[in-house]
Amino acid sequence: MDETTLSAIRKYAVKNAHQYGKADASSVFSKVIAVVPDAKKDISGLRKAVQDAVNEVNAMSPAELQSSYESYAEEFSEEQKSKVEQTSKPKMVIEGAVEGSVVTRYPPEPGGYMHIGNAKQCILSDEFAKIYNGKIFLYWDDTNPEKCKQEYVEAMKSDLDWLGIKFSREYFASDYIETMYSKGEELILSGNAYACSCEEQKIKENRFNRVACEHRLLKPEESLKIFKGMIAGEYKEGSTVIRLMGDMASDNTAIRDPTLFRIKNAPHYRLGSKYSTWPTYHMNTPIIDSINGVTDVIRSKEYEIWDPVHKLILKALKIKEPRIHSEARLRIKGAVTQKRTLRDFISKGYIKSWDDPRLLTIAGMKRRGIQPGAIREFVLRFGMSKTDSTVGIDMLLSENRKIIDQMSKHLFFVGNLFAVQVTEGDFPTDVKLKIRPNDGSAMREYRVGKDFFIAGEDAKSLHPGSIISLKDLITLEVLSIDAQSKKMSAKKIAPDSGYGKIVQWVSSGNFMECIVEVPGEMINEEGEFNPDSLKMETGYVESYASRLGKGDIVQFERFGYCILDDPKSSTFIYISK
Repeated sequence: MDETTLSAIRKYAVKNAHQYGKADASSVFSKVIAVVPDAKKDISGLRKAVQDAVNEVNAMSPAELQSSYESYAEEFSEEQKSKVEQTSKPKMVIEGAVEGSVVTRYPPEPGGYMHIGNAKQCILSDEFAKIYNGKIFLYWDDTNPEKCKQEYVEAMKSDLDWLGIKFSREYFASDYIETMYSKGEELILSGNAYACSCEEQKIKENRFNRVACEHRLLKPEESLKIFKGMIAGEYKEGSTVIRLMGDMASDNTAIRDPTLFRIKNAPHYRLGSKYSTWPTYHMNTPIIDSINGVTDVIRSKEYEIWDPVHKLILKALKIKEPRIHSEARLRIKGAVTQKRTLRDFISKGYIKSWDDPRLLTIAGMKRRGIQPGAIREFVLRFGMSKTDSTVGIDMLLSENRKIIDQMSKHLFFVGNLFAVQVTEGDFPTDVKLKIRPNDGSAMREYRVGKDFFIAGEDAKSLHPGSIISLKDLITLEVLSIDAQSKKMSAKKIAPDSGYGKIVQWVSSGNFMECIVEVPGEMINEEGEFNPDSLKMETGYVESYASRLGKGDIVQFERFGYCILDDPKSSTFIYISK
């Protein structure tokens, strides 16, 4: 073990003990791995070195521990300063904005469930409205009758309410169809749009090859007649579209005569079969934004290529352009947010629904116990950066931990069970344990028997003569141990007879079986579904868990934060460490 690693082990063992009274080997181990990644090359050696350091530090007197901590004080101060600098939220500014006059909007398409990428755009828009004492509108982009459903509208409304977003107004693109028809006629008559009856594949090829469509030469009156025929239902789906008169020679493919209106005969979830000619997003959105007085549009920078299209439409119609602000798309390693991929995973049975706890849909995160405040803080840490990056979910879980740590009850959970029978010594049969470590006002009563279970991981290093402390209860000396049958016998000894490893436990007659679902990364590095992305941990939890309700969050000590998903089957979902 090199000196750098050994120094880090001792430093963080001292820090952990100073913070919590006793150093915890698993916490020190995780911290050392984070700051000295090369230490993973010798995991067994690292575990031993960490345990030795933890034993040494936990044997110190309070004065010795304080002296050791002070020797690292300058290093700890620099680390904290660096952490604050790295995690501080960037300043949020809109160039040209005036307080009280900013109007933003969030434009979801109700064609699926809301995910964290959608939430980023919405939260940023809401934050700017708050910063400038302005307003945020909810605008439903619902002019694709094949995708949009009331089910998704209701789900998104529920998600937005849960996120705490309060809108000043709500309106639907589908309520502006007649207005869009009028604006479409205006674009055609001014020579800025035309009717095209080319087959879809030909349009794609011509746009790719920068070949101007022959229908560009139609007189505005001819295109207008066709447009009115489309609206009247005289044309079949796929036979005719209305296209913007853009720039077919441009290097920007978006401006090469995009479609503004197309025919779709599927019934609309709100309007039924009232309309069959529907405007596209790029026709709807800039015009409806302008009509409703939206001053500032926050959107992913992948839409920047469409800015010239929107500007051309608004300029041709002589209506006001909002300010456009682009931000980088939020990418999280191992996560899937594309609706098409998620539908495919559901249809293949890989996942059951949109609220699967492995998903970063709002429903999935809510089910996993991720709090709306954590999502907001996570988003705001990026600000309006235009730099693409992929982050791990740990940053989100870190923000979440700050919130749930204050509300979580602490319980003992043991997995990979190892039986402990106390054959010698008396101890109380009724004890009271704190529900939260730093709050003595709330207690949980516990009936204790002579048979216990501890986690198999805690038993690995034990042998006859080893000393262990059942947390907040008694100190034991191991008499015999059988790794194959996972059983040991022990006797009670005085607490000052020697330092022992502190372990969580459950006692006979006062535990219940439970399952913990542990979500992982849903896709691998090749983008393929990871069949091992949801693991099941079975074990025992103290019987106090029977008092919990669905959605209650607890901390299974030394295991992690969990949320009760199904009280009937005692199934929890793992949130984070």
